Formats: sequence, structure tokens, C-alpha cells
Amino acid sequence: MIERSSATFARWGINLTPAIAGATDPTHLKLHDNDRCIAFFRSKGETILFLRDLTLLCARFGSCPFAVIACHRPVRAGPFAVCFFVMAFAAPHHAYTYEEFLALEAAANVKHEFLDGEMYAMAGGSLDHGALALVVGSLLRAQFTGRPCRVFNSDVRVLIQATGLVTYPDLSIVCGPVERDPRSRVTLVNPVGLVEVLSDSTQAYDQGEKFEHYRQMASLRAYVLVDAHTPAIEARQRPGENDSWTITQCGPGQSIRLPSLDAILAVDEVYRDGLLGA
Repeated sequence: MIERSSATFARWGINLTPAIAGATDPTHLKLHDNDRCIAFFRSKGETILFLRDLTLLCARFGSCPFAVIACHRPVRAGPFAVCFFVMAFAAPHHAYTYEEFLALEAAANVKHEFLDGEMYAMAGGSLDHGALALVVGSLLRAQFTGRPCRVFNSDVRVLIQATGLVTYPDLSIVCGPVERDPRSRVTLVNPVGLVEVLSDSTQAYDQGEKFEHYRQMASLRAYVLVDAHTPAIEARQRPGENDSWTITQCGPGQSIRLPSLDAILAVDEVYRDGLLGA
């Protein structure tokens, strides 16, 4: 798509602030679903709207969403390679209902978290992230033989009814009857255990804000954090709904007991295959 008149931008109600970006290194960015964003390149005094070969980023400052858009590769203008980018202030986000989220999620090709009317695309994990989640799930499942406990992977959605967060933990464990959200038969509401493999982009969230949501689940007894960079496991546990949470951290040569799951995770066994660093 090419637009040769920047007046079109004004008709869209979008304010543009151009700036020079790096001329050689592409910026790998991602666009939030709901933002209308544009980018333009200036060559010989003419503004061209160009919507191909772009990777995009959206971020938020307060309540004002904006997108920073960078070219995937430099634009050649004569002998120079110049890349301009635009900060495009978008229209306010649409606040989705939970029912709208469920309908959109059923048709989406990526998974989203949902909270307070907003949908947030979830990035894929690293090789180590995927391998560690599989190993921990396998080790737990082997210890559940003959018991009414199930391990679900990150394809399974969990709703924290007390806060409204909908997310996809790396592993969810249910012991006893599986309780589902009556509005969505594929959404769990009663995990007794949750496991997250920490990555650079989610570590602070998983350790902080996300746990604040998780701990509001009456059923939850164990929250396990597995480091994707070094052999280390942390468990946050409580014996009952109204009891205080305790934190246990283990490294190489140590094991972590999960009494509520009647299971043990040996750090050396979890990391037996080593880490690829990717």
C-alpha cells in the first residue's frame, strides 16, 4: 500500500512524529492487535506510506497507547541508506468483554492473556524453555501414577476468577475433579499447582505481578519457578487457602519437595540434559 499524501494521516486522526532510526540494523518489534499504525519513508522530498517488510512494536505510556514502527531493512535513497520511523498515537483500545475474548481467541493463531478488557499476545519460548517445561511435566506425571492428578501443558488456559486474569501457564496441575469455567469448557479454574519456566521477557512478571494473581486462587498450593539460564528452581507453597506462603530455592545437588502434590523435583534431574543457551 502506498500513499503519496501525508494529509491522509490527518484524516485518520493520527499525529506523527518522525525521527531518524539506525540505518543498518533492523529492529525486531511487534504490533499489538488493536493499534492502527503507519510508517513512512522520505525520498527526494516525497512522503511515502509503506506497510510492507515492517516489524512492529507497541508499548504503553500511562493510558495512551502508541506504536513505534521501524523498517525491516533500510530504504535506499540515492547513495544513502536511510530509515525513518514514526511514533503513531493510536485510537483508544477497545475494551473487550470476556465473551468477546473467548470468541477471538478461538479464531486466533497466537495465544493471548486477557485482563481488564485488554488482550496481550504471548511470545513463544526458547528451546531451553520448551525442553524444561516438558521435563518437569514428565517428572511430575511419573509421580502421579495411580493418583487422580493430571498435568496440563501451556495449551491449556487458566482463569483466575478473583482477578479476571486469563493466561496459559507452562504447566497446570489438577488433583481430583477438573473444574472448568462454565463459559469456556477449555478453561481451568482449580489448579493445585502451577509451573512457569522463567525467560528474560517474563521473569519479572512471573515472579511478581503474575504471582499476585495466582495467589488469589483458592485451590492453588504450589507455584514452581524454573530458571531457563541456570540450574535453579524456586517453589512458593502454602498448606491451605488461608495459610502464609513459604519460599524454597534449590540449586545443583538439591531437591525441592512439593507436599501438596506429594512430589519431589531433583534439580539435577530437571537439568540432566543441560542447557542450550537458547
